[in-house]
Amino acid sequence: MQEYALDISGEEVVRWLKKEMNEEGGPLDFYEEAGVEYALEEEFDREAYGIHDGEAYDLVSFTAVLDIEPKVEFNYWILQVRVAESLGPRRRTEEEPLVPRELTVEEFEREFLPLSEATVTVKVWTETPNAKEHFEEWFARMKSKHHTGVALQPSGVAELP
Repeated sequence: MQEYALDISGEEVVRWLKKEMNEEGGPLDFYEEAGVEYALEEEFDREAYGIHDGEAYDLVSFTAVLDIEPKVEFNYWILQVRVAESLGPRRRTEEEPLVPRELTVEEFEREFLPLSEATVTVKVWTETPNAKEHFEEWFARMKSKHHTGVALQPSGVAELP
């Protein structure tokens, strides 16, 4: 799949999505799915974080993702808003399990987009040149409908593994 970076904020994509969901009243022409996953790193430079005792800590980070996909069999694409951030060292406890979970669009927006230290990226993956055209047409309709000027740019990643 070809990957393209988009010059649009995650907040703007979520705003479009919520407006579409509220205005349509019937079935949408795309699917949306959001979730968050956590990564725990046991081996890290504890001294860099001021941890000198023998307590059990993990270096914790998260990735929250919102995917938007068309309801099509051909010319398939995926628009993705990805929010990633390191939460730093966390003491291992059972009280606060960091397990993957599904999110609503509202939870994704409320819990992850306002984070000032997070890295937010917006990309689209297309499986064929026709899929890119299909996405560009959909994207142009959304820009026009929601009065936003944004551009589609190759991200430098030609193929996904």
